[in-house]
Amino acid sequence: MSIYFDQHIKVSKGNIVSIAWHEKLKYLAVASYDSNIGGSILFFKDEGERVTDSEVSKPCAPTCIAWHPVKPILVCGWESGEASVWNEREKQLFEFAPIHKTEIRELAFNGKGIRLLTGDNYGTVYQWKLDMKGKPQPAPNYSAKVSGAVVSMLLQPISGTEDGLDLSTLAKLAVSGDERALDLFTSHNAGGSSRPGAHPAGVGPAAPTGPIEANCFFVGTLNGSVHYLDEHGRCELLFSTEGAVKRLLYHQKRNLLISVTDSGSLSQHSIGPNGAARELTKFKLACRSPKPDIIWAGKTLLAMAVGETMVRFWDIASEDNYTLSMQDGMGYDSNVQVTSIAYSAKKQVLAAGTQTGQLAFWKYQPIHSSAQHEPEDEWQLQPPLFVRSNVSQLTWGTSDQLLGLNAVSDVYIITEQPASCHYGNGLSAVQTGPKSLYLANFNESIFAELQMESRLKQVRTTGAHLVCSDGRSVTSYELLPPPGNSAEPITVSSLLKQVGEFQCDATQLDIYDQNVYTCETKKIQVRTLQGTVKQQLAFSDNHGEPVCFTINSHNLVVGSSRGVIRLFDLSRREAKAHGGEKFISEHVPRHATIQSVAVNSSGTCVSVVCVLDDLSVDPRVYVWDVEMDTVTYFNLRTGRSEHDENDRNIDRGLRASGNSEEALPPISLTPGDHGQL
Repeated sequence: MSIYFDQHIKVSKGNIVSIAWHEKLKYLAVASYDSNIGGSILFFKDEGERVTDSEVSKPCAPTCIAWHPVKPILVCGWESGEASVWNEREKQLFEFAPIHKTEIRELAFNGKGIRLLTGDNYGTVYQWKLDMKGKPQPAPNYSAKVSGAVVSMLLQPISGTEDGLDLSTLAKLAVSGDERALDLFTSHNAGGSSRPGAHPAGVGPAAPTGPIEANCFFVGTLNGSVHYLDEHGRCELLFSTEGAVKRLLYHQKRNLLISVTDSGSLSQHSIGPNGAARELTKFKLACRSPKPDIIWAGKTLLAMAVGETMVRFWDIASEDNYTLSMQDGMGYDSNVQVTSIAYSAKKQVLAAGTQTGQLAFWKYQPIHSSAQHEPEDEWQLQPPLFVRSNVSQLTWGTSDQLLGLNAVSDVYIITEQPASCHYGNGLSAVQTGPKSLYLANFNESIFAELQMESRLKQVRTTGAHLVCSDGRSVTSYELLPPPGNSAEPITVSSLLKQVGEFQCDATQLDIYDQNVYTCETKKIQVRTLQGTVKQQLAFSDNHGEPVCFTINSHNLVVGSSRGVIRLFDLSRREAKAHGGEKFISEHVPRHATIQSVAVNSSGTCVSVVCVLDDLSVDPRVYVWDVEMDTVTYFNLRTGRSEHDENDRNIDRGLRASGNSEEALPPISLTPGDHGQL
């Protein structure tokens, strides 16, 4: 189970206009406006720290922001019709030529970020070229006029691979009459020369020899018209619908354009060569919000928040539809309106914000059983998170473990971590929320859910003590005798007595006897419950930095960044190294790094889980026999030990049959606190 934390971001007074994560870099841009101060754009890092010397401000309000797809460059449109470019790396500000006569409503980069589209309230669209630093050229490449205020713009992705040409797609487009596709297909097969007669010498664009660059856009307007803008600035009306076109979505493989209006009209059009559109479906949603939020939540799955107390789903391939609702039993209020949604494809998590500041999460977990089930059964509701006010915007960040939340007057960064839990000498602690902890004292038959003062990232227990960390500080508690009156409500103060608190940004901690062990840069620190350092287990450059450790009984095992395993005996006054050390990296292929280590209670065997150089988890669990000084493994993917694989020559057999180990189903290993997988 995952737990979500909210980090409040300190911004200037006023309302938040918009927030945006960079697609590749860990930067969050926040646009805000205060009538007394004006408009500003601030920049923050992934942990909520403000980037110094980085601010863009004007007397008027910002209306829209857009990050460059690769570089740390942000473009901002303003209510005055101005547009600005901020280069975060160079700390430089550039201004566009002031040719828009009214507020800029939309911004859109092309595929490589070389060109930018700006659209305003009068329906005027300009395309600009930017140099390597983001500085715009003095005049736009072209201008176009659409029939209404621009309220949405979408880049049409090129059908095919991300890094190069998809020849089969080009061939189909060329046969269907797309001259540009014919040029590209011919030039690729001819080694770069375009087809004869396509363009007279010196006339028209040369056929590109590199990857195709997306340069065509769809533009939606306030009066319901949707236009197609090609790479040369030619503008064509595709279709008109009822209401302002609030959202445009494109399915690249199917060449489908989805449009959604503020009145709830949803239409699906097939896009042919040169942008020709053919209507496939059109229907009306039961829209109760002027700002419906429609997003992709799977390959062909649309998720929709239209002002109801639920999230609706529609699969454009199967045409199945279903809903997800919040459950009262999990701490949710199920009678509140969903205002914003965001989906992480990498994590397969859907986040939904409500008008009361409630944040819901659903984790997609496919059911592979042959038993009959409904599609909504594959979405598992997670514990809720609460912020102070209406959630108007949600957006996932670069690492997909970060969620940006716009709450009108506040901004939050939501982070995710696995729920922490631990058992020691009859005392069990299980994290159930950002600040909630379920404590089970089996020795005294006391069971209670406690609300701690600080956020919890790590918890560790012994039969007599509890240690908690929020990532920056560590708090230690002593267990109190059971209360005499069992009828009294159980609270933190009736069960626990705080005996210490100290600042420590340890990546991992554990407790043995009355010592707290913390994993810090290049060392393991041994501290008292109050934080005083008693001993330091240093690691040399040859060892690398400690990255993980586990305590079992009186044995401490540490894994380092260079693949070294070290054992320590904690039964004495000071921790003493024993059993030698092992370079596990010598036994693991592909330059793997250690992810987790575990040791048995006698200290005679150590298990290791590694991550390979492609960041996938190694399916082999390695075991170091300390007494024999041998390393063997068990392959969880094949279900065979090293001995079995060698005897049956599994690797050669797999290669001969064309089924390499990489083709086998992937696995995910989650080490428990005692090294059990």
